[in-house]
Amino acid sequence: MAKKAILLINIGSPRSYDVADVRAYLKLFLMDKWIIDLPYPLRWILVNLIILPKRSPFSAQNYKKVWMKGGSPLIVYSEAFCAELQKAMGDDYIVRTGMCFSEPNIEQAMLDLLNENVESILAVPLFPQYAGATTGSITEALYKVIKKHHIQTPFKIFEPFYNQPAFIKNSARLALNYLKGKKVDHFVFSFHGLPEKQVLATGCTLSETCIPSEKNCVKNCYRSHCYVNARLQAQSMGIPQDQYTVAFQSRLGRAKWLSPSTDDTLKNLAQKDHKDIAIICPSFVADCIETIEEIGMGAREDFIHHGGENLHLVPCLNNDVQWAHDFADLCRKN
Repeated sequence: MAKKAILLINIGSPRSYDVADVRAYLKLFLMDKWIIDLPYPLRWILVNLIILPKRSPFSAQNYKKVWMKGGSPLIVYSEAFCAELQKAMGDDYIVRTGMCFSEPNIEQAMLDLLNENVESILAVPLFPQYAGATTGSITEALYKVIKKHHIQTPFKIFEPFYNQPAFIKNSARLALNYLKGKKVDHFVFSFHGLPEKQVLATGCTLSETCIPSEKNCVKNCYRSHCYVNARLQAQSMGIPQDQYTVAFQSRLGRAKWLSPSTDDTLKNLAQKDHKDIAIICPSFVADCIETIEEIGMGAREDFIHHGGENLHLVPCLNNDVQWAHDFADLCRKN
C-alpha cells in the first residue's frame, strides 16, 4: 500500500568544522541569489574574493565550538525531530529530511521518496516565518527538481506556521519550563535578520502599521510574521508588553538590515540596568550555530561586557515529543 511522504527541509550545515568543508558550504549558501541579491558576476566576486577568505576560518572556529558527536547541532536535532515525527505520524507516512545546501540534499531526498512509490509529498520548510531567503528559495529549488525529473506525484508546500497554536504553545511551554527558578527582568525575542531590501520586495513598507497584526501588512511580510509571533508567544507566557523586545540577529555585510539589532538591543538593556535577560529565538525550530554560538556564547559575552549579569538562552523546540505530536496533527491537516 502506497504511503504519504513528509519532507522536512532546513538550510543545512558543513560536513565538518574543517575550514575547507565550511568554505564549501558557505559558497553554496552565499551564492544563492535568494541569499545575496546581486547580479551573478558581482555576487561571485563578493563571495569568492571577499567573504569566503575572511569568513571561512572564522566560521570554522565557531562550528568547532558547538559541534556534537553526531555532527552539527542543526543536523543532529533535525534528524532527531524527523525520527520523533515519524513515530507520531505512524506507518501510513514516510518522514525524511532534506537540506538546501548540504547532504541529504533536497533533490536526492525527493528522488528517494519517489523510489518508495509514495502517493503524495508534503514539503515542510522548517521556518516558522516566511522569507524569500528561506521558504522562497526552497520553493524554487523544489519546483526545479519537479521539472527536471518530470515528477507527477501530487505535491504540496506547507504554509508558514509562525501563528499556529502548536508552535506558539509548545515554544511557550518549553521556555517557561527552562526559565523556572531563573531570575529574568526582560525578554528578547531574537529573530534572524534580513536585509531591508528583501522585506521591501514583498510589498512591506517597514511602517509601524505592519507590526500589530499580520492583517495590516502583505501576506508574506517577514517582519509582520516576527512581531505577531513574538506577541502571541509573550501572551502565552504571560509576559507584559513592556517586558519584552523584538530584535534581529545575524547581520551580514554593509546593507541596511531589519532593526533593532540584537547586539544593540542587548547593549541598551545592559546600560539601562537590566541584569538578567532571557533570549528566545523563534526563527529556529532546531538549535544551531546561530542560537548556541551567536547568542549563547557571543551575545552573552557582549551583554556581560556592557554591564549585564545573566543571559539565559532558551533552547529551541528540537525533538520535543509533544511538539512532534502537535506538528504531526498540522501535517495531517495539510
